[in-house]
Amino acid sequence: MKGNSVINGLNSIQLIELNNILCIHLFKVTFHFKTTLPEIISLFPSSAPITGGSSIKITTQLNINFSRKLSCYFDIIEVPFQYIDDTHGYCILPSITTLNNWIDINVILERPGLNLNTTNSFIKFSFYNITLTSAELITFTQSQVILVKGNGFLSSDNAKCKIKKDHDEFIVNALYEEETKLFCDVDNIISKLFNSTLKLGIILNGQDESPQHLSFFIPIESPSSVSLNHLLVVIVISILIIGIIVLTLIFVILCIVKAKKKNILPIEDFINPNEVVCDIILGKGTFGNVWKATWRGQNVAVKLIPTRMVIENTILQFTKEVQLMKHLRHPCVLQFFGSGTDMNYILIVMELMERGSVRNILADKNIYLTWKRRLKMLHDAASGMYYLHSRIPPIIHRDLKSSNLLVDSLWRVKVSDFGLSIPINNNKTIKTTICGTLAWIAPEVLARKPYCQKVDVYSFGIIMWEFLTRDVPYKNLPLTSISDYVVNARLRPKIPENVDLMYSSLMARCWNEQPSNRPDFKEVVNVLDSFITSNQEIALPN
Repeated sequence: MKGNSVINGLNSIQLIELNNILCIHLFKVTFHFKTTLPEIISLFPSSAPITGGSSIKITTQLNINFSRKLSCYFDIIEVPFQYIDDTHGYCILPSITTLNNWIDINVILERPGLNLNTTNSFIKFSFYNITLTSAELITFTQSQVILVKGNGFLSSDNAKCKIKKDHDEFIVNALYEEETKLFCDVDNIISKLFNSTLKLGIILNGQDESPQHLSFFIPIESPSSVSLNHLLVVIVISILIIGIIVLTLIFVILCIVKAKKKNILPIEDFINPNEVVCDIILGKGTFGNVWKATWRGQNVAVKLIPTRMVIENTILQFTKEVQLMKHLRHPCVLQFFGSGTDMNYILIVMELMERGSVRNILADKNIYLTWKRRLKMLHDAASGMYYLHSRIPPIIHRDLKSSNLLVDSLWRVKVSDFGLSIPINNNKTIKTTICGTLAWIAPEVLARKPYCQKVDVYSFGIIMWEFLTRDVPYKNLPLTSISDYVVNARLRPKIPENVDLMYSSLMARCWNEQPSNRPDFKEVVNVLDSFITSNQEIALPN
């Protein structure tokens, strides 16, 4: 008789016939076995506040048997383990009582009710308890930073500072100095923080914000916060801005005169702000608001950017957006009418989309949407993107999402908001600039790898999921964790059951990990055409 052992498989024994044995009266079999449990190889995050309650993602070396109940042990504290896939799961962190500012403990994955006399390996996890005492703006190594003082700070590659100003929110890198001191790098956003009362929170582990916040005020010209070098830079930038505005206006006026002489002016390049009468606010943004307005008796939408908020990057972005929009002509791309400026505002005048954004329509469950209408709306959006990608050079939108798809009174969808769009020459890839909104950003962009126009196709896959579910992607994940889950765990929104196979296949191909495996928008338009022609129901109505 012989036996064998198998890890994560079936054990078996065999009876082998031997010579000279006539009969067997009795035999006894003794089994010796042990259960091989998956060992933890990484935790994300690797630290968390002592208050507990947040989710910790666990990656294991061996496959996890989803039918076997497991627990996470934080020293002697046991919490249930939740299965995600063969090598991933998560646990909800317990709260820890400690008199220290931080504490390292052992974490292990084992069976429930274990007495912890185990040979399975442990991994370290840090609980911290930070307190904030003060914050001030200073100059550090020729950069503008906020010096935050307190206790319990840990060195972490994922540390962030979260700064709130009115309705705006900024997340910047935090630089660890010592246990009682860290810096928030605000050099790139400092012009947006002056003359404001700010609310500051710390995210040490890249996920969980500190329960305590500091409120402090940054004056417009505080000698203690703005160095002489920075003031000189501001003055030089202001002179450059004024020069750019003057040159832009001269160029626009010359173009108008030339166009009028030829009697060809499909749009008004320069619009007199006095001719625009604003009515109600349609939406609010970082740099200004979008208004419903009238211009020469026509209802329009107007983006107003206060000149007091204009810095060099803003004027360049504004100029780029205007120059891009004025050359775009397609039924599924938002129509640009013109732009102008006065002492108070820079404005962009566009066609009015009466039904607002796709995001707001999908969120309003009182609006009934048949699948035929949803497919036509998706077809419109894909057609607009096919036009952008077919231009010479192709235009990458880089911020394609449901809130940037606008709907007119006839339910036609048009692609809008070209502030982050960029033409690319010869179909080259763009290097590692991260632009857009996290839930819709392709993994190669989040990983800071070179990318091409297929990043827009990935975003369209997320939009298809929104039309399918009328829900918000990754709504249960902390904003700061989305990037890690999408890049490292290859997480995608969960596809509901009983969905048309062709639709779910197209959606999954759009958000494929490899850009080369994603379809182009020409193929997407053709497949959506076939859906509309067949008049099929993609899923149960919702």
